Amino acid sequence: MVKLELLPADSQSGCEVLYFDAGARPTDLWECANRRLVAVRELLETLSEYRNAANLDGLPVVADACSLLMSDAQGMMNALFTHLRDYELSKIGEYGKIPGATTGEPRHD
Repeated sequence: MVKLELLPADSQSGCEVLYFDAGARPTDLWECANRRLVAVRELLETLSEYRNAANLDGLPVVADACSLLMSDAQGMMNALFTHLRDYELSKIGEYGKIPGATTGEPRHD
């Protein structure tokens, strides 16, 4: 089922035009969000190795790219959280509690 949801405000350009399928399979949402997070990490790792401090004019562009990618990932992770919460709530209805949930009490295995 397609469930279009707006990407977070930081992903927009002042008007709400970018959407993603929040009803996608949880593994697909995770993969898409993870790809963005990996791209940001690799970009920042590459930037950290850059030693030519004389030319820093491109840093705002890099920061903008990182912000957009992180915002997209955050929106997808929020949708993934909704999937997980709904799954856990379905298990509460089925079993009366979330299987494997911790109670805060120490385990005595």
